[in-house]
Amino acid sequence: MAQISAFHLEAARLPVSRGRCRVALSKSIVKGHGMNMGRQSGRAASAAGALVVALGLSAAAEADVLLRNEADRFLPLLSVENMEVGWAITADDFEFTRSGTITSVTAVFYIEFGDPLPSMWRLYVLPDVLNEPGSVPIATFFNGQAERTDLWDDGETLWETWEVTWNTDSLSLSRGRYWVAPMAVQLGEAADHLIFWSSSNTGKLKWRGAMLRSPELGVQNWTEMLFNDCALVDGAFTLRGSGGGAPEFDNIPMRTLDVPAGEIISGGRPELREVDREFAVFQSRLVQGGNIAAKLIVDSTFRVDENLDVEDLLVRLIINTTEPGGTAKVYLKNWQTGKWKRVFTFATETHDDFYSIEGLDPDKYIKQNGTVMVRLKVTTVTNFDPEGFKANLEELRLDVLLE
Repeated sequence: MAQISAFHLEAARLPVSRGRCRVALSKSIVKGHGMNMGRQSGRAASAAGALVVALGLSAAAEADVLLRNEADRFLPLLSVENMEVGWAITADDFEFTRSGTITSVTAVFYIEFGDPLPSMWRLYVLPDVLNEPGSVPIATFFNGQAERTDLWDDGETLWETWEVTWNTDSLSLSRGRYWVAPMAVQLGEAADHLIFWSSSNTGKLKWRGAMLRSPELGVQNWTEMLFNDCALVDGAFTLRGSGGGAPEFDNIPMRTLDVPAGEIISGGRPELREVDREFAVFQSRLVQGGNIAAKLIVDSTFRVDENLDVEDLLVRLIINTTEPGGTAKVYLKNWQTGKWKRVFTFATETHDDFYSIEGLDPDKYIKQNGTVMVRLKVTTVTNFDPEGFKANLEELRLDVLLE
């Protein structure tokens, strides 16, 4: 049996998040004990879901995007009721700086091809109580409407993509923090299948990570989750409506890629856009000196829409190297001084390391024409053949936080 996830719980938040895991969906899962989320059945299957808050069908042209946490497949979040081992609810937070209205919520789920849909789709909107979800929902929405939109092959399993929409009746919320929790209700034979909400790597540094509560699985209180030493994660969702004043993360596609010290062995810009186990592989070059040393510099250029009112920048990076113990530095071009500014330093590892770097002043790092330049510099001193030293980049991207 393959284990979906054995996770640790951690409440601390750091300005730079870091993780070292990748959790794949699996057709076979084990029964949960304590912190292990899963169960054993004659025909066990799993599904992953991503929350996207969107407009109601009748008002799609009128609402604005208030908040977007992009969906990814970095890590599944359990959110299911009436399964054999009990229930598990996962919630994620958002803040309104002024009163606002949400018109509908759409959740995207990945379900193994041919598996039955849940008996019911349910959505909770919860208040915030001391930085945790409150126990009494502000509103509960039933009977989400599901539509199959696509198929996804993860290399082992074929998944159906389903979009589930709840009409929230123009739910009005005052200024403050709130939590959303999409739920799959499993009855009868459907209880043999788990439902997972997708994680997100954008937005989580603004507020808290997604929180889980499931007494049957040993999680008595609301707790932020740390999976296999991974960083805390958000659920993936987008708010659409009016007002609210919530900030939004928009991904900026990479326009150019250059390697001033080294060369590209394989891959390129497409491999850096998604977390999909497809790498851009870079070969270092020899640095002259008393020790055998290697150096790699990767420059990337992004273009931000000049009309956007940007509040903050976020650089996201997932990397591993063929040798541990090197030093990696992240720089941004400061257009006010014309010089590169180091914004983060970390030690390289042979396993995947995930970093989110925020608090980057847009006035300094966005040129008048919208250009943002990011430099990654990796150096190492080793007794190994420096020609064998490579850096594997899974993701290198820029997000902007709008005011």
